[in-house]
Amino acid sequence: MRLLFPTQPLPIPATDAAAHATSTPWPVWAGSVASPVRFAPLAKKAAVRLWHRARDFDRGTHQPGHHGGAVGPTALQVLHALIFDFLNHRTGRLDPSYAAIARKAGVCVRTVATALARLRELGILNWVRRCAESWRDGRFVLEQETNAYAVLPEGQWRGYRPPAEPPAPAPGTCG
Repeated sequence: MRLLFPTQPLPIPATDAAAHATSTPWPVWAGSVASPVRFAPLAKKAAVRLWHRARDFDRGTHQPGHHGGAVGPTALQVLHALIFDFLNHRTGRLDPSYAAIARKAGVCVRTVATALARLRELGILNWVRRCAESWRDGRFVLEQETNAYAVLPEGQWRGYRPPAEPPAPAPGTCG
């Protein structure tokens, strides 16, 4: 009986050995999904309010002698770029690449990765890794796509306390 798949890996030509040393059959991140992502619309006023709440959260958690608060200045820059440069308020679509975020925020790509991780840790942002399925030369291929991001409401942020309601005016001051 003949096996469809060889039990031993096929030999790699010497010229291509370096190129194939780290390649995998499907070079996508673990946990990537191929199914379509549904984006939730976010009105511009609501997005602006979330940005101001995140900035207030950072200011409210500032420690003397430290640079920034819980969120941090670079994470705020990245969040600003996501909300004001990439978010489609009508459809909710938010899926820029790390390089595009870095260009708009004025930081390097590695800083974007660190800032996004910080925003996810605080519950301000969440994302889904995506990949695309296709057939190329008769072979099934998975390709990595950009992440699909979502800005979460402030009720889900870790460590955030909403601002106190202002006191009501004294009865004799109105009108």
